[in-house]
Parts: sequence; C-alpha cells; structure tokens
Amino acid sequence: MALFKSSKEFLVESLENYESGKINLSLLHAVISIELLLKYRLFKIHPNLIYKDLDRESFNDALTVRFCDLPQRLLNMGINISLSDKALLLKVAKWRNDIAHHLPKHSQKDAKLHLSQVYDFYAKFIKNEKISRINRVLPIKLYKIVKGLFKKWHEIVKEAQTLARKGQILVGCMCPDCIVPDTLTKDDKEIIFCHLCKQHFVCSNCPDCNKTYVCREEEIGEPCYACIEDAGDAYISNQIDILRGK
Repeated sequence: MALFKSSKEFLVESLENYESGKINLSLLHAVISIELLLKYRLFKIHPNLIYKDLDRESFNDALTVRFCDLPQRLLNMGINISLSDKALLLKVAKWRNDIAHHLPKHSQKDAKLHLSQVYDFYAKFIKNEKISRINRVLPIKLYKIVKGLFKKWHEIVKEAQTLARKGQILVGCMCPDCIVPDTLTKDDKEIIFCHLCKQHFVCSNCPDCNKTYVCREEEIGEPCYACIEDAGDAYISNQIDILRGK
C-alpha cells in the first residue's frame, strides 16, 4: 500500500500546486503520482513486476521499470489502457523529463489541458481497477478545485446524489464540508451522512438566528455558518468605517 499512499500524496501536491499557479510543478507531481499508481497496480499482480529486469536472480537494489514502459507492461498483464491514454502518458512522461532538466518546451495552456486529462485518467483508472474512488482519495478541501478540473467529477457527484435519494434525503441542504447540495441523508438516530465526502454530521440550532443547520458534532451550540459570515462582514465594515474616521 506504500506505493498507492505515495501516489495519493503526490496527487494532492499536484492539485495544491495547480491552485497556487505553479503549473509545471503541478504537472511534475501529477506524472509522479500516475507512475506510482501504475506501479502499485503491477505490484498487486506480483511484487516483482515493478522491476525493469524480470530475469534477475535478486531484486535487491534493482531498477524499477521506466515510466514510459509502464503502459505496455500493464497491457501485457491484461490491464486495459486505451491507445489514447497510452499516448497521453507517454507525452506527459516526456514533459516531466523536460521540466526536471529545466527545458520545458510546452506552453502553460497545453500543460493545463494535459493536466486535466491526467487527472481524469487517475480517477478513471482507480475506479476501473477497483482500487478506490477519487472522492475518497482527495481531502475534502480540494473538492472545489477538482470540480473544474476533473471531467468525471460531475459523475461522482451525481452518484452521491442518487445514493442520497434512496434514503431520507435532506433536500436543498449543502454538506458543510464539501459544499455540495442534495448529498445528505438522515437516519433514525438523527445522524446525518454525506454520500460524497463520507462524513457524519448532526443538526444544531443557531443561538443567533434560531435556525436549524447541519454541522459537525463538536460545533453543536455554535452560531451557524451564515451568522458567522455576517458577523465577519460586519466586522470588516466596522474596520473600514474606523479607517475612514467615521
């Protein structure tokens, strides 16, 4: 599992770099993430398949298979990778080497386009190979980023909303963590569950506006998010008035 754990960590770093506008670093980490993911899939078939030379007597200090050879080895093992995905992986592998040697020849526009395709491949691969789902791999704080990057993201959200409709759905309520509507259900014990981020919540009454809202258990009795936001706006407005001498 160490390979997959490292793969997830590099994927998160890639998305965080993308959010910060560090596109080349984001691409570099995305490709490393894919490389580790593909090696993890080979490792699940047999641990020795991640090595370059399969005919060695010992694999101590042996070199692992190159990224550019991973798609074909997986195909040889019966793992389905389309020709278009194989071409994409080989292309970004070359870009990774260019970036590592400080000689990138691609444009930022092309990098963003291919990053989106790489992220989509990651999401599709872990689902098809029954490794995990992208909403379980990523921390909730990154959901707002992937909404515009992952073409498959809307499918993940729809699946969560479909699951919610099978239970006692809280219509129109947004999950306080992933900020997506119609993914919450409530059970007989009044426990609320989000079918997207897989977190549990409860209902609480806001002491300021007396409205019922969804929150984490440790937030019971605290003002609702709307009141907190209003208080923040009022504070900022008051500070501006002070600066203006009002």
